[in-house]
Amino acid sequence: MLYEVTPLTRSPPRIVPLPIMVDPMEGEALISWCHRLGARIGFRPRETARMLGVDSSDPAWWQRPRPETLLAISRRTGVSMKRVRTMTLLDWKGLSSQKTCGQIVGRRTRNLHRPWEGSPLHCVACPQCLADDREAWFRLDWLTGWATLCPVHGTVFIEYCWKCRSPVSMPTLRARDTPTLGICSNCGARHCDAPSTNAHPAVVALQEPMFKAMRDGKARFPGLQTCAWSTMVAFIAQIPWTVWETPNGRRRHLLFVRIAEDLNLPPMNSGSWGRAYDLMLIAAWMLQKPLERWSIILGTSNAKHALEVVMRLPVRQRTRLLNIFSVDEVARRNAYMQTTKDSFCQNDYYPDAETLQQHAASGMNDPFYQRLLAIARCREGASVQAIVDECGYPHRTVSRWWLKYRHQASKQDRASI
Repeated sequence: MLYEVTPLTRSPPRIVPLPIMVDPMEGEALISWCHRLGARIGFRPRETARMLGVDSSDPAWWQRPRPETLLAISRRTGVSMKRVRTMTLLDWKGLSSQKTCGQIVGRRTRNLHRPWEGSPLHCVACPQCLADDREAWFRLDWLTGWATLCPVHGTVFIEYCWKCRSPVSMPTLRARDTPTLGICSNCGARHCDAPSTNAHPAVVALQEPMFKAMRDGKARFPGLQTCAWSTMVAFIAQIPWTVWETPNGRRRHLLFVRIAEDLNLPPMNSGSWGRAYDLMLIAAWMLQKPLERWSIILGTSNAKHALEVVMRLPVRQRTRLLNIFSVDEVARRNAYMQTTKDSFCQNDYYPDAETLQQHAASGMNDPFYQRLLAIARCREGASVQAIVDECGYPHRTVSRWWLKYRHQASKQDRASI
């Protein structure tokens, strides 16, 4: 005999909230809060990761955690997803790329977003902030890269332990022992005991626009065109590539002497310009008079080396970088490119040779701009063979351009092409 039955539905597992609540601090990094929470409960980092439902195999999980990870942390701890999200880099538009999300600038750039498994994350810290904290915690700004000074105290961040010179670091959730934030993992010295150095006003004024550009994804600085943050990163990165990779130590020394004089700083030898703060000092000096002082920076190396530095970049960043100083020229070039990109020189619009030369010079070795340069020579009336020798295009191609774009080209000539 058959009986009517009703299938039983298994209720979802009940998530038991933690017995202890640890409120995140305003501006705290998620990894810092996880360490404080684990220490309060008495868990080791790996136990904390399992408790929160975090995959700790990726040391950079906290920078852009998945929605399910945010939900698991929120349910277990009672902290809203919105508040957990503010402790990550999910809303930092300028750091949306994994390649640019965590870099501390300086003579030796340190990449934060892909550390070795289990290794600590290099960061910076403010001794006075740590001294003011009842319980040491690390700010998100300290782990995002490009942080050089404290906006609260106006002092330079420390990058190394004042006692043993080990890098300041943030342990991952794969660490074996429960860390104590604000303490050197090598010698046990407290970072709050490190001596403080007041930052230069020019760098103080530059720090906030830098962080705003990282959050908005757009960099806006006086004297420069508005550009993407990635372009600004490439621009600032030109400074160490140009200054420190050149073998001419005398030119570098003279540059540092000039910067110290302009900023009313005491004389410093060339060996002391290796911190991230020093690079921001050079950038702040350069941005006071961008075009003039960028030329001085390029003067530390020969022209060939400066060209090689620029040509390392991708074509898109290279083109933007070459035009970062001139807003009007870039606007004109972009407007011209918009009308000629799909079909070159439509509607009987033939720009003069000078305009084509300017567009070609801005693109350097880009094939499209080389074409513009060749057509500019046609407009000037140069011979076909001379253009072939200059640009390297086939004789047949140049002949077609010469008939079409030379100033004396008749309608019959154009129609025959």
